[in-house]
Formats: sequence, C-alpha cells, structure tokens
Amino acid sequence: MLELLTNNLPYMLKATIATIYLSSGSICCGLLIATFFGVLSVYGARTVRVLIRAYVYYVRGVPELVLFFVVFYLIPLLGIQTSKFVAAFITLSVWTSSFMTEIIRGAILSIPKGQTEAARSLGFTSRKSAQHIILPQTVTRAIPPLINEFAKVIKTTSVASIIGVWELTYAAKEISEITYRPLEIYGVAAVVYFILSYLVFILGEKTARRFAYKA
Repeated sequence: MLELLTNNLPYMLKATIATIYLSSGSICCGLLIATFFGVLSVYGARTVRVLIRAYVYYVRGVPELVLFFVVFYLIPLLGIQTSKFVAAFITLSVWTSSFMTEIIRGAILSIPKGQTEAARSLGFTSRKSAQHIILPQTVTRAIPPLINEFAKVIKTTSVASIIGVWELTYAAKEISEITYRPLEIYGVAAVVYFILSYLVFILGEKTARRFAYKA
C-alpha cells in the first residue's frame, strides 16, 4: 500500500493542481456572472429579470453530467476550437453561476426595505444607499451559502472526467486501471477532495467572521 502511494503520489499531486485550477477559475468566473445577474435580478427591468430567472431555472434544472455533454458538443458546432479543459471550465462557470445568482439575489432581498427608505430620508441617493448600506450587508449574508457552493464546485470537477478532462478523478481512473487497485486509489482521491473542501470551509468561516466584525 505504501509503495503504491509513493509511486503514484507525484502524478496525483499534479492532477490535484489541475483540479484546483479548474475549480478556482470556475468559481471566480461564476461569481462574476452571478454578481452581475444577481443585482440585475433585483434592480433590473422586468424583461431582464424574467430572462435571468429563465437562465437560472434552466441551468439548475439540467443535471451536471448532461450540461457537460451539451457544452462539450455545442462549442465545435459554433465553429470554435477549444480544449476539453476550457469546455469544462465554461460548463462549471455557467453551472455554478446559476446557483450563486440565487444566493446573491436572496441576500439582497433579505435586507429590510426600511433601511433603504431610511437612507433616502437621510439624503442618500439610490446608488449611495446600495453602495454603503445594502451591498455590505449583502456580502456578509451571502458568504456562508457561497462557501458551500465553492465546495460543491470542487467536488463537481470530478464530473469533467467524463469528457476526458485530466484532473484528479481522471488520474485516479488511469492509475487504478494500471495497478488494479481501484479502492486504494479512489480512496486517496476521496481524501484529497475532502481536504480541499475542508480548507474552503475554514477559509470561509474566517472570511465570514471578518466581515461580520466589520459590519
């Protein structure tokens, strides 16, 4: 067992780095999309709100595996040549943005309307009240569910192996097929996913405490 792990540890570490790149990139891109959509879903025109809701419902209603296949086969049809890794990145970004949009939207709507009215009575413009009153509280309230979503993205990167993306799960599959020791190899992969998710939770708790203290 020890020899098995020692021989394959460097390969799995490289795959872990690939997983971190894929998940962190998708989280950042998804968060940018979600922030934009989340704000528009509350303050945007009715047509814009309806379109965003349709986007959120559709993406959330499609299984992750099917969404990977749709994006993977759709991109070449559009005449765009890209790698499997980029296809997985786009899929994960779109997928997680739909969930993050609802988180941000819910955080904004959770702020009592009386605070906005009080700000206006004090001479704050809509932009100033959003910037100094609504958004700081929105960030504080959105952090805990966003951290859960970040951990989900890390674990969902494993689905990317189905379209041939080389990451931790795909590497574990390669090693297990060579060594005929799938239980040990996938067991190690499971531990790595747990450690990555646990680190995200720890970082999230510290960030939440910091924002709560500032608030």
